[in-house]
Amino acid sequence: MPLTKTIAMILLMAFIPLIQGGRVVFYNQRNFGGLPYVVLLSEWQVCVTIQACHDNKPLSVKWNRLPTTSTTRLVFYSGPRCTEYGRDFEMSFNQDDNYLTDFSNIGLGGKVSSLMITESTTRIDKFENASCLVNAWLENNKNSTA
Repeated sequence: MPLTKTIAMILLMAFIPLIQGGRVVFYNQRNFGGLPYVVLLSEWQVCVTIQACHDNKPLSVKWNRLPTTSTTRLVFYSGPRCTEYGRDFEMSFNQDDNYLTDFSNIGLGGKVSSLMITESTTRIDKFENASCLVNAWLENNKNSTA
């Protein structure tokens, strides 16, 4: 693993547990390969657009620390601001590490632009853009010597 990717992963794993709320980790390759892109979720009914950082690139995803009630769902959309084609999953779906290894299997391969955690409704209370901090650091340091 290149040095910059190793350092980024160490920093990422060290600081993410300090932040309250859940997280969704996108990967730009199937089966959780390639560079991770973390979206932190601290509120529900908030549409998070990942367009600026990772638009139309995610091919697999994992999530944790999200609510697991029977009415809570994680929804992925092909358009920004939670528009266009959407696919939702019950939060109990991630039991026993049963995550999405390939978005292509649900018609969203390389097409995810936004996501939202819903609780019994798809009403959107607020819009946010995901932070590009980790991806920007990786891009700026990808030509460093390993």
